[in-house]
Amino acid sequence: MRNLKRALSLVLAVVMVIGLMVVGASAVSYNDLTDKDEIVNKDAVSMLVALDIIQGKPDGSYAPTENVDRAQMAKMISVIMNKGVDNSALYENVNSGLTDIDGNWAKGHINYCYTNGVIAGRGNNTFDPSATVTALEAAKMLLVAIGYDPAIEGFVGTDWALRVSSVADSVGIFRNYTKDLTAPLNRDDAALLIYNALDVEMIQQYSNGYALTYADHRTILSDKYGVIKVEGIVTANEWAILDDDSDTALREGKTRIENADGIFSTTTNTQVVNNADNARVGTFNVSTPVDVLGKEVTMYIKKATILADSTVYGDPVVSDVNTVIETGERVTGGDRDDDDSIATLLRGTGLSTDKDTEYYLNYEEVIIDDTDPDDRINDKGAALTIIDNDNDGTVDYVISVEKALTHITATSSRNETTTIYGLPGDDEIENADIMTSDELAKGDAVLVVQYGGRTYVELPETVTGEMESYNSDDIDPDRNFIRVESEEYSQDDLDVLSNYDPDANPVKFWLNGCEGTTDQYGKVPGRFEGVQFDATYDFFLDDFGNIVGFREVEGAPTNYALVLDSAYSINGLRTTGDVKLLLADGTVSTYAVDMDATADKFEDMADGKDTSIEKWFGKDITSDNSMAAVRYFMGTNDPIDVGEDVPEYTGTRGRASGNLIAYTIDEETEEVTFQPASLDGGNWVNGNSKTYTMAKDCFFGTQVPNETLMLAEDLDKGDVDLYYQTVDNLGKPSTKVDSVGIDEDTIVYYYDGKDGSVVKGYDAMANKIDKDGVAGKIDNGNVKVSYVEFDDETGVAEVVVVYTDQATFGDEDYLFIMRNFDKHTNGTYTYTAIDEEGNVFEITSEQGSSSRNNPYAGTLVTYTMDGDLYKLTRVADAVNFSSSDPEQKDEIKDNETGADLGLIVIDRTKYVTVYDFFDKDLMDDDETVVQDFLKNNTDWTRYADKALTIDVANTDYDADTAETTEPTSGQYGWVVFDENKRAVVIYVTDTYKMEADVNPGEEPDAVDTLGSLTIGGLDYTNDAEPYSSARLAVRNATSLKLSDNQMGIGGNSAKIVATTADTEDYICVWVYSNSDSAARVVYESGVKTTVDKEVTLGSGSTIVIGVKDMSNDQTVSYYAYIVE
Repeated sequence: MRNLKRALSLVLAVVMVIGLMVVGASAVSYNDLTDKDEIVNKDAVSMLVALDIIQGKPDGSYAPTENVDRAQMAKMISVIMNKGVDNSALYENVNSGLTDIDGNWAKGHINYCYTNGVIAGRGNNTFDPSATVTALEAAKMLLVAIGYDPAIEGFVGTDWALRVSSVADSVGIFRNYTKDLTAPLNRDDAALLIYNALDVEMIQQYSNGYALTYADHRTILSDKYGVIKVEGIVTANEWAILDDDSDTALREGKTRIENADGIFSTTTNTQVVNNADNARVGTFNVSTPVDVLGKEVTMYIKKATILADSTVYGDPVVSDVNTVIETGERVTGGDRDDDDSIATLLRGTGLSTDKDTEYYLNYEEVIIDDTDPDDRINDKGAALTIIDNDNDGTVDYVISVEKALTHITATSSRNETTTIYGLPGDDEIENADIMTSDELAKGDAVLVVQYGGRTYVELPETVTGEMESYNSDDIDPDRNFIRVESEEYSQDDLDVLSNYDPDANPVKFWLNGCEGTTDQYGKVPGRFEGVQFDATYDFFLDDFGNIVGFREVEGAPTNYALVLDSAYSINGLRTTGDVKLLLADGTVSTYAVDMDATADKFEDMADGKDTSIEKWFGKDITSDNSMAAVRYFMGTNDPIDVGEDVPEYTGTRGRASGNLIAYTIDEETEEVTFQPASLDGGNWVNGNSKTYTMAKDCFFGTQVPNETLMLAEDLDKGDVDLYYQTVDNLGKPSTKVDSVGIDEDTIVYYYDGKDGSVVKGYDAMANKIDKDGVAGKIDNGNVKVSYVEFDDETGVAEVVVVYTDQATFGDEDYLFIMRNFDKHTNGTYTYTAIDEEGNVFEITSEQGSSSRNNPYAGTLVTYTMDGDLYKLTRVADAVNFSSSDPEQKDEIKDNETGADLGLIVIDRTKYVTVYDFFDKDLMDDDETVVQDFLKNNTDWTRYADKALTIDVANTDYDADTAETTEPTSGQYGWVVFDENKRAVVIYVTDTYKMEADVNPGEEPDAVDTLGSLTIGGLDYTNDAEPYSSARLAVRNATSLKLSDNQMGIGGNSAKIVATTADTEDYICVWVYSNSDSAARVVYESGVKTTVDKEVTLGSGSTIVIGVKDMSNDQTVSYYAYIVE
């Protein structure tokens, strides 16, 4: 009975300390704690929160620095003693004799604990509820909880603190606690002491004054919570696998633990051995970092029947038995006489390797002879980790992680891939398989390493500067250095994978290549130019501060622009000039030309690698005639001096128009300096001629600097190549077809002989240009191209110019101009405009009229910019059926982009139909639309599910954002649609009543022949009506609201099962990407008796089902469904 009472008091004591931690329950896990970053003893708090021993504060925080008091302890003890029930009300009026608890929030709990002898008072009939708890007081409670008898152990009396300190320290309760034992204990440190105490063996009884533990080594953790300790070596996790030849890893959130003696232990001081039931290997549901591989860890689990399903509490902790040595130096095999040997590195550490030591390079095992000095264990600059994980003095694992320097050659947001130069196998990596914390861009120099099926990429630390001095002659290579920005740096042994292009890509750094050239190994002179004096470089560092590689720093990136107009003028002794440029951001501005600086550019270009400029000019360009070359390039309206040193040409201005130039703008003078672009394909053009012919002196007549290139295949949206073939002076194409890549960074200009436009990237490329010469389309023989490639040998164009006067490039930007405007004395007009996103702002234009019939007020326009001025173009009604030409109607109706003006009707499938509308279509009240008009008038229909609908009439002129509304029948205005024939924005300018409620959904006109239909396991057999044509069925399609699971998103595909009502009939199922006429076919079943197919659906997917009567081979009914 005495032991039973003591056991009860032990439980009460431990819950007293544990209970003081529980204040609220708003945080359900450690990661939910709002101030977890402030917690010092993260492992302790993490595990105790997981066990629900401690919880957060009501506000979601943990408050790690907040002290605990005696009232909190009493409350928790009383609740736990009563099996989780708060019985404090029963003890509110108990006469405990305590005089200082009246009015205290925990009075009932204190009375309970005090009257039951759980917590003693402070003397003089006081409890001191607000008093804090010290580490010694908490340790005493924990020792009593473990089973120590306070009387026998001397935990009472004047020397109790000394005895508690000694015993608690010996059993590990104060492990990692370094603060004053008599100071108030905060919540963070209290968790640490509890965490330590949970793993101490419990006392079963005393014999002759000695405390005896249980034979099964039980602890509070195992006895009260069923939680046991796992100890072992991490040999696999979600990052990599040791002892495995494959480049794989475990699934995310998995860790494998191995221990030859068994992974299960109950305490810190003892281990279960020679137990047949003790597993040697276990894989658990817990994440561990890559750097714990090969090390022994300790963690706590609650075993399940299937070991892998066990609950893991807290995070695994690296054990103290590990001895770890890390270095970034070169390490080889050999003995202690070899300076770089592993034996020399381990001298004085008490460690040595043996035949069982395992060696890994990027977590793949390699064979190393550690006695051979020629066997390289680690390259300088790589991270070497040497691990003895069982404290026996023998190295168990030697792991080298070696990165390489390379560069990003392409990124594709569309394909969600990144291309990294020089990687083994396919260097285009899916972004999901790239681990990085950096924003990666084309041209970035990066450090990269691959293991576990992933690619790890990071931007290296970079030092920018000039070489100030260097030393490469010392016998000791560690004494050789380069000095940059007053700091000394060494070279490393890491590889540089980039192809050699010192102007664009990283180059391997070798000290003996400074001021000269080296081979790729830095040993003998070769084709690789080293670092030179008086040049600025980016020096890329490894993780240990050594230089891996370098790249010369050029000036700012080359800026390209398309010339829209040009002219020079001579006034006395001064030559001035202007160019009108279309910049890459779409702005159009006219700049004064720094003629002298531009003439120097022309001369430098002739002196450099690009000799084509002199071929174009017809003679050598020198300082004497470089200004004449600039004038020849630009053109003028001035009369030409016959004796001027230029080739014969007409003096008309705009000769540079249509040419691509490289330019800079002086920030102070705002003058532009330029030179013709160094084209990799195509040729400069003569902007004076607008004929687009190949005869001499016409637009494409001069074959300089390269041959004229003619578009050879369709230019379509997507990550594509632009295919072209060369043509001669007579316009005859060659048989050879070549190509250049287009990616998301490519700038694409087009020029029609007068105006230009620009888009960026393949997603904004031109609409398709057909090559078959069909009327109204583009014959590719009339489409020419020029381009400049990126300097990375990837064959991708940095900038392209497409010359055509027939293609539509990109999407036009629309503005709705509101009716009120101001005219200014300088002849300009100020309008209030609404863009396609609903932004309201003022614009200034030279176009307009002061009369009430200003053609730009109250209408839709497109625009270009000329400086700050808007150049407006009124939008034509895309489907104006007042035209008497039926072919024109058909052509306009097939437009892929544009806008339509008219009366709007919305049907139940969220299509918008726009009707041409005139006054005669109104009834006598001039407000209501005649219903018959809708039946007889030719219509135009577009899908409008997500169209932004702007209420122009109710938008204030001084608002920042336009009023919006929902599209409804009876609205009147402009509908803007995109290349997918979807309505994207509706500008509503008026609203009319309909004669009756409009339901444009046609009545079913076919026999119901569908037997059954299930989609994603749900029955939709009777949801859609039968129609005689697929078009009618889609127009009247039934909306399906499907969950992600039903659509097959994130898992298995959605199953479509369809049958006919008549067994003699056959059925066919089509699934389209959307409901537009140009939609892509995702699936087509073919004609079958039953369709049973898994298909991934998405929002907007359209399912069409046709039932065919095989007796007459006619499809008798169609059904359609649109997925929402």
